Amino acid sequence: MKKVLLIMMILLVCSCSAETSSLSSEITEDSDMIHSNISSLDIELYSHYTVIVSVERKFEEDELNALLEKYNLNLKYDYQTMNMYALSSPVELSDEELDELINNLLKEDNIIAVNKDYISQLDTQPVTPKTEEK
Repeated sequence: MKKVLLIMMILLVCSCSAETSSLSSEITEDSDMIHSNISSLDIELYSHYTVIVSVERKFEEDELNALLEKYNLNLKYDYQTMNMYALSSPVELSDEELDELINNLLKEDNIIAVNKDYISQLDTQPVTPKTEEK
């Protein structure tokens, strides 16, 4: 009886190990495919009009208007729950002009960070899960 149980346990362990190895191989292949697809994407997409500005405290209306006028910007969005604003230029800025604007804004009192407004694009390909063939 002990021999039968021992043999059954060995067979069970071997079959689980084979399934795990096969599954691990599939996951590795899928992971490699995903990484190669991601590395070929252009992920440096951002607006050439808008920057996101983080501030220590919200500007008073006259302070904000003075800042907007100084840099020829418009208030695109005031994030009510955060100390942030989306500011936009009425004209498209080159990469150099955008970097210069960011650097100049960072020199202003009360501004703690300025970021490009990155554009995220979702994958449009439907995901089809692998199913086991029986």
